[in-house]
Amino acid sequence: MVKNYFTLLLCLVAGMLSAQLTNNGATIVIEDGATLVVEGDVLNTGSGTITNSGTLDVKGNLNTASGTLTSTTLNAKIIFSGTMLQTFTLGSDISVKDIDMTNTAGNVSLAGANLTVTGILNFLAGTGNIDINDQNLSIASGGSLTRADGTAGFVQTDGDGLLIKEGHTGSYEFQVGFSDTEFNPVSVDNTGAADDIGVRSLENAFTVGDDESSAALTGDVVNASWEVTGGGAGDLDVTVNWVAADEEAMFDNTKSGVSMWDATESKWDLDLTGLGANATDATKTGGSAGYYAVGGTSVMDFAMLTPQIVLSGPYNNTTSGDLMNTNLTALLPGAEPYAAMTSFTHSGLGGGETAGSFTDIVDWVFVEIRDAADNTNVLGTFSALLNKNGDVVGTDLGALKMVGLKSGASSPGYNIVVRHRNHLGVMTASAVGAGTLSRTTGTMVNFKAGGAFGTDGMKNNGNGVFS
Repeated sequence: MVKNYFTLLLCLVAGMLSAQLTNNGATIVIEDGATLVVEGDVLNTGSGTITNSGTLDVKGNLNTASGTLTSTTLNAKIIFSGTMLQTFTLGSDISVKDIDMTNTAGNVSLAGANLTVTGILNFLAGTGNIDINDQNLSIASGGSLTRADGTAGFVQTDGDGLLIKEGHTGSYEFQVGFSDTEFNPVSVDNTGAADDIGVRSLENAFTVGDDESSAALTGDVVNASWEVTGGGAGDLDVTVNWVAADEEAMFDNTKSGVSMWDATESKWDLDLTGLGANATDATKTGGSAGYYAVGGTSVMDFAMLTPQIVLSGPYNNTTSGDLMNTNLTALLPGAEPYAAMTSFTHSGLGGGETAGSFTDIVDWVFVEIRDAADNTNVLGTFSALLNKNGDVVGTDLGALKMVGLKSGASSPGYNIVVRHRNHLGVMTASAVGAGTLSRTTGTMVNFKAGGAFGTDGMKNNGNGVFS
């Protein structure tokens, strides 16, 4: 059988920059095996119908807002091959079989309605993006999105539109980015029931994770975030990717991880167990639909603790008030001493703390946060200051803000250890704070009253004060 191939060349009117094929009420049929090449725009209007079973190759805009476009049969394909920005305008949600993106000089902008690709959406090498704006672009359960190489285009999500994989289960990489040059793909492994999973990449991470009008986070974060929709609670393992140019100046991948916005408690949820991102990618397991960001303390949960402890050396045998002497306060180093001591090992966010004032301070202490289920597993450490009244405080002399602890209902509880360079350390007899740690009110950990882990783990001074 001879395949029909013809090119429709439209004469340019003097002074015009493009040709246009206008179909106003007629029916255009492109048979299987045939190719229609339009050197300019295609306007399918009125009751016009384009039925494509072959190849429709458009070098200008394709506008079917008030007409009907059918391109769903086995070999049906639409090619965008222009040399400047092209627009694909729809009047209602439609499905098409295959799309080839061969435009190497501009993007294709989707407008008007949502688009589903049931076959292959293929980006050739060096091509522009498909900018979906506020429309959703879906890949059917049996469809796929392919990129020829690293120079190929991707799905640009600079509006509210999502790239959706229908009926998705298992792992799938969503080829998305926020702008022409920001390619930030996301792999989502849906370990639960098949569902339509949607993804979009955003330009920034925000202080209120799901509110793009809130202030953008800065400092120790990646300048990007990702919205993921669909899937059951805890069923999504999400791997996000970024480029080094998106990293803020204080970003440190070893002290960063993927954080998910907890809309119920209005907080980012990264904790100490999630630290340790790779160079330009990181994974969060057990995630759900929501917003994701990458960073350190800016996107970490925290809880307030009020540990109280007495050191035997400076203890002055009183039962209240100033329990310890501060004779050596003037000799205290401005930077915590434990990082330089072989018997102490910082982990998590610990190490390098400094203080500008030592008013009423006895000495530096070393705080360990240990797993509730395994009290030998140190999740993170912090250097803090010991007030003469027994309070363990932060370097600002205020309440101890423990960044990286989970607060609220999601808190698993923690074993708390306080150590000192000249005294034996103490640990809580059991985990504290399960489901109750607060971001505003300190949870009391009172070692002054005894009750530490082990047998006779503290000295009873005979007056109700243990040290």
